Amino acid sequence: VYALSEDEGMTMWDLRSGQVSFQADQAPNDEYYVVDSHPTMDHLIATGSKSGVIRLHDIRKPGAFLYEGALHRAPLTCVQWADEYPSVLAAGDEDGAVQMIDFTRTGDQQDPCDVRVGPPELVFFHRGHHTYVSSLDFLKGGKLAVLTASDHSASGGGGSIQIWRPRMEMFRSDIDIESE
Repeated sequence: VYALSEDEGMTMWDLRSGQVSFQADQAPNDEYYVVDSHPTMDHLIATGSKSGVIRLHDIRKPGAFLYEGALHRAPLTCVQWADEYPSVLAAGDEDGAVQMIDFTRTGDQQDPCDVRVGPPELVFFHRGHHTYVSSLDFLKGGKLAVLTASDHSASGGGGSIQIWRPRMEMFRSDIDIESE
């Protein structure tokens, strides 16, 4: 079980023992807003913050981040690992943007014109929502298909649900695109 707080960072409890199993201090001038555990690697946790930063934590190495990227311009509202593609994470924010990241591409060389778009691990950017993304989830068996929801109630409308999928060719060859 995770607890995120404005003043104390993130705490993870092991309900079997009742003990704190991991604690991450708040990053300077930032707050953790969302968290998701990796589907197959129990030691890996992704967090999203008020400043739009995604961080990967290894609970075996407290105090350090495996990855830290300011990919969003607004506070993050959700992060979700892709169960079927363990290197892929999606994150939604208050501005209605969803970004999909493939961590196997971190540090790859980029064409100079691609650098201004974002780092090499940023493989897809969805801008279909007009307000904050309230939730997202990868569809099982959906080849990276994602369901996202947003709430338009403040503007007098209802909400929207969208199902979308990036082109598989944007991902590394270790993700099987032959079966597409």
